[in-house]
Amino acid sequence: MTEPQRRNFFNALLFPANTTGLAHIGLFTVCFLLLSGVRRSGLLAVRIAVGFIGLMVSIELVNYLYHCVRESAVGATAAPDSLFADSFDFSGTSFTFGGYFNLTGKFFTMIIPALICFLPAGLYPIFTERFDRVFTLLLVIGTFYFPMFFLAVVIFKSSSGYNPFIHIISIFCTLLPYCLLVFQISFVIGGGIYLIRLFQYSIVGGILLLPIQLYLIMVLMHLLGRFYYLNQSKLNWDA
Repeated sequence: MTEPQRRNFFNALLFPANTTGLAHIGLFTVCFLLLSGVRRSGLLAVRIAVGFIGLMVSIELVNYLYHCVRESAVGATAAPDSLFADSFDFSGTSFTFGGYFNLTGKFFTMIIPALICFLPAGLYPIFTERFDRVFTLLLVIGTFYFPMFFLAVVIFKSSSGYNPFIHIISIFCTLLPYCLLVFQISFVIGGGIYLIRLFQYSIVGGILLLPIQLYLIMVLMHLLGRFYYLNQSKLNWDA
């Protein structure tokens, strides 16, 4: 196997900046803004319909992010070229059973690691009404553990991705680059939080926040896939 090309962090920031990546960002932004506007009609039937359509769009978005990780894991340096890869098939029963359950499975694959890693920190202040050292510790542990957990369930595509022993061993085998990955992810998330606070009281800024957030999320997906690409010999997952 040839040595992976070691592009730096600033190159990774340009991952979504190709035609297809920006098209996805624009399309999902328009969809979510339109759904948000229609939902304000106040009619119960409309709200239910909008909620269902919103779920479909969210599943489609998560599916695309899934492919961002997978493509980056094999060396891609730009967002996937094909719009709606493995999307819903609207023909016959494949939409009802095959396509729907395939995408829903990917949706939960992407969501479950976040719930497991961050739900304890989210619930702690609700039950204790405190933001103390325990909360900070739970948040730090979840933040440090999440990238490897998330990457494993995407790469393995099986129950092996949920094995904590694989996660822990993989973290120790790639400790220095993994710590760098966690720092890079924290930096991108911190930048996103700063932008939210900067634009939260601006109407125009509020509209721009959604595409900016989608852009940064795609960068995060690329960083995860890129980490696997650069360290797959150390991880030795054979997924």
